Amino acid sequence: MDTVVDMQTGLTGHRSVAFVLERAGIPYTLDEVRDLVAHIERLRPFPEVPEALARLQVRYPLVVLSMEILTCWKRPSATTEFHSTG
Repeated sequence: MDTVVDMQTGLTGHRSVAFVLERAGIPYTLDEVRDLVAHIERLRPFPEVPEALARLQVRYPLVVLSMEILTCWKRPSATTEFHSTG
C-alpha cells in the first residue's frame, strides 16, 4: 500500500529528505525516510565547530540557513508519494 506524505503539512525534516530523494530520482520508502531523518537528528558537530562559532558570534550575527526555503520555492508536486517495498 502506498502512503502519501503531504508536502505542505508534513514534518519539515521528512519533507526535505523526501524532496531531495525525489529530485535525485532515488526510490525510497516512508520507513527509509524516517530512519534517515532519525540518524540526521543525532548528528553532532565536529569538535572544533562550537568554539569557532562562539568566536565568530562575538563579531558577527549568526543565522541558520536551511534547504527548507528551497522546497517552498520549487516543488515537484503538492504531495510526495512513499511507496512500500513490502
